[in-house]
Parts: sequence; structure tokens; C-alpha cells
Amino acid sequence: MKKRYFDDRILNISPLNIFVFLLFLLFLCTACGSTPPPLTARVTSNPSGAKIFGGKDRYSLKLYESVTPWQVTKNTEHWNPWCFKIIKEGYADSEIKCSGRKYGDKHEHFNLVPGQASRITLNPEYERIEEQLQEARYELRQFKNQRNSSAVASGIGVLSNPSSYNSSANMARGFELDRQQREIERKVERLERKLNYTKQYLEN
Repeated sequence: MKKRYFDDRILNISPLNIFVFLLFLLFLCTACGSTPPPLTARVTSNPSGAKIFGGKDRYSLKLYESVTPWQVTKNTEHWNPWCFKIIKEGYADSEIKCSGRKYGDKHEHFNLVPGQASRITLNPEYERIEEQLQEARYELRQFKNQRNSSAVASGIGVLSNPSSYNSSANMARGFELDRQQREIERKVERLERKLNYTKQYLEN
């Protein structure tokens, strides 16, 4: 009797249940095969052996450890917007090439022209100061963004507006944040002056 009851249940499965079960299997198959193939980004030049600078925009380029030809592969769906520039002794500095978000492989190629490379971009000390300045500017932007995003919720005031502090505790906290922000701003100013001095020295 138990076997007959089980057989009857199998025969009485509705088409709707079968359809739902097939959809579920299709979803599992799709999910298992949804991993995107790895993408490749390349930077090449003629001639090869050029130093590579890269960054999210033309104002935040940093020196890479590799030279052309350079290639990197990542498991990602797309490449974020990015800029590249290359330099090589005996050749003029390349232009800066920027690309937007790209789905698929990307390739930037530079044809260098014989000439005098910039003494500034080839100088390690200038590169070091410029990198420190970019990091300090980023630190200042992050500090301001975090402070502004939490100012309304916490009741902490803003720089140069003591009347916005709505309690003595918030006033003390606000003054401390003012001090920290001014300290970062002074660091940025010092590095800007140092970078300008180094630039003038190298150009003379």
C-alpha cells in the first residue's frame, strides 16, 4: 500500500511544479557559469623600456615599478577610468592618455619621439615629493568628507563657524577637528612649496 501511494503521488505531480523545478535548475546552471573571464590591460611603447605612470586622473599619476611592455590580468567585469603616461631617456615625454570605464581588455600604445625627456619627471626626489603631496591631498579630502558627512548627525560644527557647535562637548570636539584639519592643510602647503622649489631648481 505504501508503494502504491508513493507511485500515485509521482503520477499526480502538476505541470506547474515541473515548470518551477526546471526554472530552478536553469537558475543554478546560470549562477555556476556567471563568473566573468579575466580581463587584461596592457601598456606598450615604441621603443620599449619606458617608465610608466598611472592614476585615476591626469593629476594623480604615480610611477609604476615596471616598464613597457607591461601587462596585468584581473578577474573583474570592467576596468575603471584610468590614465597613463610614459617617459624614456632620449625621448620626449609622451602625452597623457585617459580612458573611461571599459568592459573588456584594454590596450594603450605610445609612439615616442626622440627628444629631451623632462628633468622633472625623471628625477626621483621630485617623484617622491609629488607622491607625498598627492597622499596629503587625498588625506585632506577624506578628512573633510568624513567630517561633513557626520556633522549633521552628531551636531558637531564646521570650521570657522563656532556658532554651529550646539553643546560644550561638541564645541570641544569641533575645535579638535579644526586643529586636525589645519594640521593636514599645513602639511599640504609645505609639500606644495617644497615641490615648487624642487621644480624651479631642476628647470634652471
